[in-house]
Amino acid sequence: MLFSISVLTREAAMNIVNQHCRKELDKFGACVGKHPESWNTSCADARLELARCSENNPIIRQIKTSCAEPFQKYEVCISQNSTDVLQCKNSLKEFLLCAEQISPIRA
Repeated sequence: MLFSISVLTREAAMNIVNQHCRKELDKFGACVGKHPESWNTSCADARLELARCSENNPIIRQIKTSCAEPFQKYEVCISQNSTDVLQCKNSLKEFLLCAEQISPIRA
């Protein structure tokens, strides 16, 4: 179960990015698929475009701003409970609930 909290966090983040930066995410994914051995260098431009989109998207910026406190609580919890991340499920839920109020997260 240790793994499930971090998977849930990644899934939620990917769902938000997928909703708002689909074109850039698809382009990066296609590049990685084309260059499995060298994607880190071969797909640098596509990765940068995806990063720019996620940084500049108004919904994602709003989540970063409005949900900064619950996310920070979650990060502190994870760092303090690295051997038992299940202790952080409530702070993760708090962050995800905040993000859902701004942008519905589809699982």
